[in-house]
Amino acid sequence: MVSKGRLAGFIDAIIAVIMTIMLLEFELPKTGGILDFLKDNLVYLIAYLLSFIYVTTSWFINNICFHRLRKSLVESIIVA
Repeated sequence: MVSKGRLAGFIDAIIAVIMTIMLLEFELPKTGGILDFLKDNLVYLIAYLLSFIYVTTSWFINNICFHRLRKSLVESIIVA
């Protein structure tokens, strides 16, 4: 049996890695200003923002569920 704290910490680490990988996809512009960067990457920035909101909301709901658990069994936890 895995303790509730260890499982929650593992899931937090996975979410942190996912958010970091998502952010690493953006490259800083070599020339031009911030407006050129925003103009060229607006669609990607919107997609990133929506993905970030989805991942953060899922993480927040997961933390709420873990705080309400009394004990955790690996077989009974479904991580979606």
